[in-house]
Amino acid sequence: MAKSTIVENYTLIHETLTSKKNQLTIVYLCRSVGIARSGYDNWLKTKDKHDSREERDKADYKLMLAAFNHRGY
Repeated sequence: MAKSTIVENYTLIHETLTSKKNQLTIVYLCRSVGIARSGYDNWLKTKDKHDSREERDKADYKLMLAAFNHRGY
């Protein structure tokens, strides 16, 4: 079984908490994956910043790949 990353854990907790049928608490979910509640709260505050950075990185990668494929090196 592959070990999940902290970001995957944060994402899983967020998806569980936003589910309509969820009856679990944040504290229980954080303890079950071994992360601190404060860490989840900090991740949640900066989630949008990380998402936008990832989108910019993907766009930059596509641009560099296009340049590489055009010139061949």
